[in-house]
Amino acid sequence: MSQPDAIIRIKNLRLRTFIGIKEEEILNRQDIVINVAIHYPAEKAA
Repeated sequence: MSQPDAIIRIKNLRLRTFIGIKEEEILNRQDIVINVAIHYPAEKAA
């Protein structure tokens, strides 16, 4: 019987960075929020 996948979750990671195409966007920092869920087979980690 196989084990269920393990999950690594990152929720609401807020980063302030310079992004954009226009000069006004590039010169002003903007906040981005990242949510990630990584599923992987747990039996390989044991």
